[in-house]
Amino acid sequence: ESLRGDEDERASSGVVRVFVGECLVGRVRAGDRVRLVGRFRPPEPPLNPGQRDSRPLLAQRGEIGSVDVPLSELVELLPEERGVSGRAARVIEAMRGRAAAVFAGPDDAAHDGATMMQALILGETEADDAPLRGVFIRVGVAHLLAISGFHLAVMAGATLWFVRLTGDRGRLEPLLVAVLVLAYLVIVPAKTPIVRAGAMVLILLLAESTGRRYDRLALLGWIAVGLLVWRPLDVFALGWQLSVGLTALLLWAGPRVDLMLRGPTVDGKPIRGLIDDRPSGAALVLRRAMTGVVLAFACWVFSAPAVLAQTGVFSPLSAPATVLATPLVVVSLWAGYIALGVGVVLPEVGRAMAGPVAAFAGEIAAFVSWIDRLPGASMRGADAPAWWAVLTTAALCVTVGARRRWVRRAAIGLVLGLCVWMGVERWREDALGDDVVLRLDTIAVGDGSCHLIRSGESAILFDCGSTWPGVGTRRIPDALRALGVRRIDAAFVTHPDFDHYSGLIDVSAQFEIGVLVVERQTIVAAEQRPWGPERALLDHFRSIGVPIREVRAGDTTRIGDATMRVLWPIAGLERVASNDSSIVGLIDVQTDGGERTLLMTADAMGRAIEGMLAEAERLVGGRGLDVMELPHHGSFVPQAAAMIERLDPKIIVQSSGPRRLREIRWLGVREGREWPVTARDGAVSIEVLRDGSVRMKTWRGD
Repeated sequence: ESLRGDEDERASSGVVRVFVGECLVGRVRAGDRVRLVGRFRPPEPPLNPGQRDSRPLLAQRGEIGSVDVPLSELVELLPEERGVSGRAARVIEAMRGRAAAVFAGPDDAAHDGATMMQALILGETEADDAPLRGVFIRVGVAHLLAISGFHLAVMAGATLWFVRLTGDRGRLEPLLVAVLVLAYLVIVPAKTPIVRAGAMVLILLLAESTGRRYDRLALLGWIAVGLLVWRPLDVFALGWQLSVGLTALLLWAGPRVDLMLRGPTVDGKPIRGLIDDRPSGAALVLRRAMTGVVLAFACWVFSAPAVLAQTGVFSPLSAPATVLATPLVVVSLWAGYIALGVGVVLPEVGRAMAGPVAAFAGEIAAFVSWIDRLPGASMRGADAPAWWAVLTTAALCVTVGARRRWVRRAAIGLVLGLCVWMGVERWREDALGDDVVLRLDTIAVGDGSCHLIRSGESAILFDCGSTWPGVGTRRIPDALRALGVRRIDAAFVTHPDFDHYSGLIDVSAQFEIGVLVVERQTIVAAEQRPWGPERALLDHFRSIGVPIREVRAGDTTRIGDATMRVLWPIAGLERVASNDSSIVGLIDVQTDGGERTLLMTADAMGRAIEGMLAEAERLVGGRGLDVMELPHHGSFVPQAAAMIERLDPKIIVQSSGPRRLREIRWLGVREGREWPVTARDGAVSIEVLRDGSVRMKTWRGD
């Protein structure tokens, strides 16, 4: 309703995302009015390579920014609003609470199944479902986890089947289904993909209820136009492209494939005497199964260019995996919708029904995981250009739609040529260039760290996390692909602080990682807290076959033409804070102008800095460092300032959020150095060239 600054208060309207540093569960409900005290931030410009400018999209959604509230005491509950909207919000919240409780609180054995049902039925995605989502992404069946027109069509079909058990209800049937879909849309969170799917299904149902003839493709086209009028920027979203595009493909190709499999026809009716116009049940099931196989293959072919352009993942087994998994998902959807409906009215009965459903969904997840382990289940690469995806998709449409044979042949030739070009480009791609011997890319992740270090054909990640939720699903992978990364040889988790590895499981779903490198304290934390995030991290990488390597002072790692020497922690280090167990690594590379050095410090604080500084001085000598990561995101400690004076780095890279921008105690050592900060300058790229020179650029896209 209003925003108050240092001087005045002004009326405001729009959506604000609020991040509170402490739990508010039970204190604040949907429909409550609150007064917040915190730091307001308007939408930021793109800070990283590959990051789209989100400001137009946020403006389309009505979002005006976010507020960081450090303490729950700064959230004041205002008098209850007595209007209809407030009461309606609380009723909807109660219904959503009952719905969420149906598949909540599973035991460990049914965890994957319950997580899968929460995604299938309620559209809920949480941080701990990243491994499951990663498996579905790699196999190419992630669309089965996201609520779409397919899921609502299954709901509509199930409802229609139950209605027809009571007799033929004519035009009343689609109206009854539409009422149920509307009730479902009230229960689930009103996310854009869910609203989009609901609008498509509801309009098609209303068209059916009129009893008049209509062209489904034409109606879909008008629906697409309406959706774009509502949210025009959705045309660039992969979800919108697949939802509308594949629905159009199924509406166009479904009847044609079915007729093709039925045999010779006239006006869509079988010719008597040539084929049986009343096939047996087995023949009908076989024909429907073959239709499903053909349509799944067609959807895979037509979606591959868009998926490759936006995710960099190509899944050769997507079509057969979809054919095999879809019937199982349909069964779980039917059972899940029944459990949901009962659970909203009778919570205990609904939860009892959800147990077997979650167990069955767990078996589906295990089946998809088995496919994921097959050789060639997925291939990763850099993103395809948008123009390539558009041109390839258009050529595929001409291939199946053109009536003239020479036009079809030309379109097929164009598709093959575009695929060959893409393969050659990926083979020839050299992300670093011949004159670069070492490169550091520090990705802007807010309060956290993610450094990409490359030399030659090798690439490592030195930390990969943030306090931002979901940073590993889009921000980091998009940046890595934009930088030309196809494989990560090693991922370092420098110490057991969540903001240094929170995105790594998500990233491993989209990039192959050769080895996970950790220090002793992370392993100890995983052993002491089997329920904790450290254990989940290690268990995930063991489950996907990635070896785990422990390092200590004195160990070395080759990174192409460069060498990283671990300076800290020393062997046998015990009873220290997690920050002081951080891996500190000195990277050196030879150039025509002599040796160049880069010091990575993670969250090293007083004891770690004191313990490794003498060895760092000995290795660097009197040359001074070329580049150094500022320890602990810029938190000031005297030992870090002393280290800067003694090692004399020319460039200091600070990965941090905005709250550490105004730390004035660094002023004494800042003078004469380049000091980029990700919160202010965006991602930082530093290249060491073959002639020994060092160049730097930042990525903030104002």
